[in-house]
Amino acid sequence: MSVKPKSEPKVAVENVESMVKASTAAAQEHIEKTVVMTKSRLDAAIKSLEEITTFSTGNVEAVVASSQAAAKAIESLNTEALSFAKTSFEGSMAAAKAMAAAKSLQEIVDLQNTFSKSAIDGFVAQSTKLSEMFTQLSKEAMQPLSTRMTATVEKMRLRAA
Repeated sequence: MSVKPKSEPKVAVENVESMVKASTAAAQEHIEKTVVMTKSRLDAAIKSLEEITTFSTGNVEAVVASSQAAAKAIESLNTEALSFAKTSFEGSMAAAKAMAAAKSLQEIVDLQNTFSKSAIDGFVAQSTKLSEMFTQLSKEAMQPLSTRMTATVEKMRLRAA
């Protein structure tokens, strides 16, 4: 029995088919890797955008909280200043009435000295009180922003590590 040699055209077709199958398999594998890599990068980009959105929302909330605290601080300072102005005016009116009712120049001078000392002491005390209030209220107004700044620095530190 004799072995029939394969014809050259049949071998060529088989070689071409083999090459096409190998190329197709390689292309398919490359496409699958590209899809996986693209999906992975897209997921990472979406996650980053979500983090940015969340962080930005926190920043806006901090600014709003700080603004509200500042508004309350200004209201408190204004209330205190108006209260002092009213008390001071009432004290001035009482002193003026007392001086108008005085029977001698010495009594007027004594009343004026007493009123002046009282007014200066009240002014110094009120100035100290307003300064302390301003310091405390400024801290309260800045606290939300300070907290966000600390969070930002920490987040950057963790990303850099």
